[in-house]
Amino acid sequence: MKKLLFLVNQQKESYQAFVSAGKKADVEVQVVPSHDVVIQVNDHKNEIFAQQHPLEYYDLVYFRSLIRSPETHMAIVDKCNTLNIPVYDKSVRCQHPYIEGKMFDYMKLSRNAIPLIPSQYLDFNHYAKIAHQFSYPLVVKISNGSQGRGVHLCHNSDEVKTVYSQYSQPLMVQPFIQNDGDLRVFVIGEKAIATIKRKASKKDEFRNNASLGGDASLYQIGPVEEELAIKAVKTLNHSIAGVDLVFDESDQTWKVLEVNRAPQYDALVRVTGIDIPLKMVEFLRDQC
Repeated sequence: MKKLLFLVNQQKESYQAFVSAGKKADVEVQVVPSHDVVIQVNDHKNEIFAQQHPLEYYDLVYFRSLIRSPETHMAIVDKCNTLNIPVYDKSVRCQHPYIEGKMFDYMKLSRNAIPLIPSQYLDFNHYAKIAHQFSYPLVVKISNGSQGRGVHLCHNSDEVKTVYSQYSQPLMVQPFIQNDGDLRVFVIGEKAIATIKRKASKKDEFRNNASLGGDASLYQIGPVEEELAIKAVKTLNHSIAGVDLVFDESDQTWKVLEVNRAPQYDALVRVTGIDIPLKMVEFLRDQC
């Protein structure tokens, strides 16, 4: 029986779905928080243990969450490379810390001519100098947020200033794309296995995230959206990802809102009936 190690930052009840999926797929899945990783070094050898098992116990290591300690991350990747243990997904295999940020992703997507929302990443002083150049409303957000957190809709420069006052870092500034919802496309390998349309259910809410109470419905994905989602995932060197797409009426094109390396899937499972944790485990099982 193959053994898969899922690394996370902290245990969550929802991760039990991966353990259950492993039983269906005839795979042992262990979900281990990073604080249960122990590194031992002496002048003869070095070892890494995850919940008391040496790393070589596992056939594959999957970083479901990014480990907060870059040193621990690099040690695990280095040891896996030495032991020829596959590391997923591909984007975190490098021996330097993986950077998770929307702007950095946008830069890589842009190099491959993937349609996206024009964006600027700047601190408030630089924004203030060119504030008159923007058309409102604007979306202002932190680059490393998730599940709609840290995303703000601003109707004027004063509101932008208020948002900046909440953060001591540069922020992403984008034009707001009017829409009647967006798509979440779940990609595994090079296949779009499930797609839903998300739409904000409250009048005063512009974010469509299902995790924020947005409505989710089944969506029959077309070839244009599917090709765009898969291309975005491949460009970022991911193996499992959720791609958010929005249709821009102004130029009649689908655009990438963002790509999530460790996407939530509850709404997708509920709406589509597809067992996404099982699909993930089966894919990873077949990589080792």
